[in-house]
Amino acid sequence: MDEDELRYREEVPCYCGKQGCIETFISGTGFAMDYRRLSGHALKGSEIIRLVEESDPVAELALRRYELRLAKSLAHVVNILDPDVIVLGAG
Repeated sequence: MDEDELRYREEVPCYCGKQGCIETFISGTGFAMDYRRLSGHALKGSEIIRLVEESDPVAELALRRYELRLAKSLAHVVNILDPDVIVLGAG
């Protein structure tokens, strides 16, 4: 985790009132907030994905950052719980 990532975790509060919660970073809202932080524009996740499909570099960066955060979070789950299967869903 780099210095920018640590600062981001300290600056962005979770909806529960705490800071550093995984939900803050690997949710659709977290994805959109990171894009807004990088670009200065507030868009929905679906709009950001459309920009990714159009090869927008900032949208691609936001998606790569999201994927990395998701992968790191799931790696912790695997290392701690050793599940046979991980099922992801969206709400």
